[in-house]
This record gives sequence, C-alpha cells and structure tokens, in this order.
Amino acid sequence: TSTKGTTIRTDQFALYIGGPAAIAARTFSLLGGKSILVTSIGNSEVCNALKTGLEEEGVEILDISDGTNKYPFYTSIAVDKRDGQHSIISGRLKNFSTDEAGLDRFIDISDFCLYDCTLGETGKHILDAYRSNSLNPVVISAGSWAADQMDCIIEGDVTLASSVLKDENGFGAMDSPLIAGDIAVTNGGEPIRFRESGCEGTVEVERTKLVDGMSSGDVFRGAFCYYRYARGYDFRKSLECAGRVASVSVTKHGPLRAVKKKISELSRL
Repeated sequence: TSTKGTTIRTDQFALYIGGPAAIAARTFSLLGGKSILVTSIGNSEVCNALKTGLEEEGVEILDISDGTNKYPFYTSIAVDKRDGQHSIISGRLKNFSTDEAGLDRFIDISDFCLYDCTLGETGKHILDAYRSNSLNPVVISAGSWAADQMDCIIEGDVTLASSVLKDENGFGAMDSPLIAGDIAVTNGGEPIRFRESGCEGTVEVERTKLVDGMSSGDVFRGAFCYYRYARGYDFRKSLECAGRVASVSVTKHGPLRAVKKKISELSRL
C-alpha cells in the first residue's frame, strides 16, 4: 500500500545513543572493559550531550570532528511491536580529516581494533594505520550494511558477520573465498556458525522473547571482544558469552536497557 501523501503515526518514540561502533563500545565498557571510540561527533550542544552520555558509561572518545559545530548523525529505526523486527533509514558518513596524534595514541594503547566499516576512506586510513603499526588483532564488524566494504572486511583477523551479509559474488560470509581468518556468523535466534583455525562449529543461542532486535548484533560484537580480549576466553566460549548478552539485549526496547539491568550477572560469565 502506498504511503505517499499520508502521515505515518507511532504510539511510542525514544532517542538513544547508537550506531554500530558506539553500541559495541558501550557494551564493552558496561561489561567492565575500557573502550576508545574513534568516531565523528563534533561540538554542537547536542553532540556534547552525546559525548557526555558515552563518557558516563566509560567510553573514551577520539572525535575526528572535534572543534566543528556539526549536528550528530541521526538514524531512524522503526520497530514492529508485534514481532520485534525493525527497519532502518540511515546513510553513510562522509570522509573527514583524522587526528593523527590521537590515532597514534589509540594504536599504542589498544589490545585490538574493532572496525565497523562505516567511516569510508577515513576508516580505511585508520585501519591501514593500525595494520602498519600494531601486531594486535583487527576484528571486523560486518553487519548487513557492510556489503560494499569488502576491501575492509578482508583485512580482518576475525570477522563477526551477519547472515544477511553477501560478498560481491553472492556468497555468505562463511562461504566467501574472500574472507580468511576466524569468523562467526549470527542469524537472529539461530545457532552461531563459526570457523576457527580452519575448524567449523556452531554455538547454540539462548531462546528469549524478542521485544526489540535493534542493535543486538552490535551488542554481540562488543561483548565478544570483551570476553575474548579483556577476559582472555577462547574463541568458542567468547561466542557463547556474547550470545548470552545479545539474547538479553532483545528482551526490552532500546539497545542496552536489558543488559544494564543484568550487568552484574553478565560481567561474571
């Protein structure tokens, strides 16, 4: 049915701090890690409020748009209350100059780099700089939005992908000859498929009532990095724990509301 010239009404509206990298960084910090978010925010009144919110959750910010009076990047997400599924209206960030001194510090003190394929050429520059100056692992967050970023995805030591992701030849992430290294592929409430050191397996996902699936993949990726690199768990156990956190995250509206309520339990997994 056409919606042209009509008003689409909603009975509930909420505003959250989000974006794939921000959700992953928030999850990592909430669980007990220390994250640095390399992002583009700026210094308008709204943007400074976003920074304060992130910093209150323990996320340190390296803002490549620091000093500008730009408005934040908004994404509109519609959630169907009947089944928790969502639709997203978003865009791609333009390229920005990079704070090279801040980037050097990030490279020096980080134990890994999780890259979400959303900063265009600027992101590729950051990824190349990390690769050139650090021996620590690069983890690629490859959700459905990342299909046109295969040149970045193939750089990963670990790829955390959505089942929706397809390469340029139509292959899924597990079957793509372009993606080497360790990989895990999530598919909602279905088992997580993974490949580590050439061996494949699956990890069961806890069944929960889906209220809001928004950002559950980003929560999963941030949690995986926490258990893998902050706690030092093996690959499979990190997937199991991350799956548990993601399963909790979908039980309430908003990307991390349910996780915050169970954070003491989840941080001890």
